[in-house]
Amino acid sequence: MNALAYAPRARLFEDFIIVEGITRAGKFLAAVVVSAFEGVEPVQYSPNLESLLVLHRLGKVDMPTAKLLLEMEFDIRAFDMAMGRYLNTRPDDMSSVFRSPDHENVLARAKELDRDALLARFHAEKRLPLHLYHEGLPHARALFGVFPKARVVSSLRDPAALMNSWYNRGWGKLGTAESPTVMWPFFQTAKGMRTWWSVDWAEDWSEINDMDRCALSIASLYELGRRELEECAPALRERIHFLRFEDLVRDPLPRSRASGGSWAARPCRAWPGRSSRSAFPGKSRRVCARGISNASSA
Repeated sequence: MNALAYAPRARLFEDFIIVEGITRAGKFLAAVVVSAFEGVEPVQYSPNLESLLVLHRLGKVDMPTAKLLLEMEFDIRAFDMAMGRYLNTRPDDMSSVFRSPDHENVLARAKELDRDALLARFHAEKRLPLHLYHEGLPHARALFGVFPKARVVSSLRDPAALMNSWYNRGWGKLGTAESPTVMWPFFQTAKGMRTWWSVDWAEDWSEINDMDRCALSIASLYELGRRELEECAPALRERIHFLRFEDLVRDPLPRSRASGGSWAARPCRAWPGRSSRSAFPGKSRRVCARGISNASSA
């Protein structure tokens, strides 16, 4: 049975946006902003995207298998979104459908009986599914190998602020791997359980303090992302657009207007502003953007 090759399958959806970044780098805020562009769907989260590419990186899953599973996963999730299924209706969640300015139309899909008409409309309007991805940049080439038409928005944040946020959330604690609510895959090494980015560390995870674990983790992820970006072909790098969390929070209107992402050429809709967590500071209550800033302006 192992000699069987996977048959190529027709794709239901190939064009979509991924918002990635290190944990606590402001990905959800960036995703809420991106979802305000005309034609962009509410954000979805696929743990399989993260896990399968990590397992492939460590030699646990071959690329043809990862590719098949991810293609099916993304087609299923996009189809469900087009049908109005499995939407997050918790109002306070950053991934809530109510964060989208288009949430009324999205919710109305569930009442439409003609599924073919819904799917045809989804395609005719060139809707763009939107996905969230933790620590995606280190896997950029594998990601584009599976999804060559993907567009990526990478959320950046000051490393010192990231360390503080990780520390306050308890991500550096020694027993993190034992918590059932921590969804990172961990791996058993000669020096105990490790995250995928720390399996090759010379430092003993158990002998450094919590803040050092946070600092080394963030430094490792930044370095892995930098190296991966250098290895990407220029055509792939052009599909990655960088957005600084600090710029977005401090002055969202000029930053979101900065040109760079041709995919975001259409004007955005009114900012929903439905809770204090989604509202920006200052007078801006509207995101009218022409693009997401690229690497040179980030």
